[in-house]
Parts: sequence; structure tokens; C-alpha cells
Amino acid sequence: HPDFPQGKLVYRTEVRPPLPNETIETPDEYPPLPDSVTVEVSERNFMRGTVWNFLWGDHYRQVYNTEVTVPTLDLSTYKGGLRPIKRGGGFQTNSLRLEAKNGQQYALRSINKDASRTLGTTFDNTFVTAILQDNFSAAHPFASVATAALADEAGLFYTQPKVVYLPPQEALGIYNEDYPGELYTIEERPD
Repeated sequence: HPDFPQGKLVYRTEVRPPLPNETIETPDEYPPLPDSVTVEVSERNFMRGTVWNFLWGDHYRQVYNTEVTVPTLDLSTYKGGLRPIKRGGGFQTNSLRLEAKNGQQYALRSINKDASRTLGTTFDNTFVTAILQDNFSAAHPFASVATAALADEAGLFYTQPKVVYLPPQEALGIYNEDYPGELYTIEERPD
């Protein structure tokens, strides 16, 4: 507009670089899925020293560093076969929405949380991230399973989460890159 002077560029920065052009290669065959696996609850070591525990609390550190035996989740057979339909997760949890052939949907939520997703890249590998990551050990990793049992005893409607291990498998498709190799809870979506 002729009544306004032309502005000039004062500052410019690239917020995020463009995504790389990558193709995800999936194997032609996957190893057979075992019925169950024995794994540590978390790949992170939550055990801390006396001073740290005095400052931040004892939490459920020992539970996170315990080995458990859990069933594997075979998406091709569970509930008649499930297919991933939507990536999810809040600021800490990896989750995946799955759908059965009858349209019923299920939520797959990781037991392990990721503090870097909450804070962003600015705080990667800093003391702040370490404290927040450690704070996840204040919550019991299987609390949702216990809550369901208590709700059932009280006669309340509640989803029935189960703890499973998700191995790489053909049914995961493109999600084989980010999801397998961890413990998850799987539950029916109430809606």
C-alpha cells in the first residue's frame, strides 16, 4: 500500500530443518513371535544413590529395574487381528491406536515415558531432563492394571488394560521403526 513504508527484514531463523527424504525399508520376513518374553520394565537404570534418593525420593526405582515375563502382542491374531490406524501419544508416551475387523478400537500405550518430548530439544542431555526423567519413577509402571482391578471390585466401569511386549512384526508395517521392543499396555477404547 502506498501510504505505508516498506518493512525490512530484522531477524530470520530456521525453526526446523526440512524432513529428510527417507524410505523405510521393511524386512520381507520377521522371526516367529514367542508366546512371552522376559524383559526389564525399563531400559533406563532408575537406581540412584543415597543423596539423590534423599533429595528426590525413593520412588518405584526397583520396580522399573525388575525383569518381568509378559505375553507378546501378535497383532495378526489378537482380538481377531488388529491394524494400526493412528499414531498417538502425549508429551511423554508412545501410543498407537489399533482397530479390529469389527471396528472396535484399542489403545496401545508405552510403559516407558520420554522426558525429552516434554521439554523439547533445548534441554536434551541436561540436568533438567535427568530430573524429569527420574520423576517418572514416582509412578508405578503398572498402576493402570491395579486401578482396573480396584474399579472392577468397586463395580465401576473401567477399561481392562493388559501388559504386553510388542515385538517387530509384519502387521505393524511402517510403525516397526518406532514402536517395537518395549512394554505396553493395551486396552479397549471405551468410545
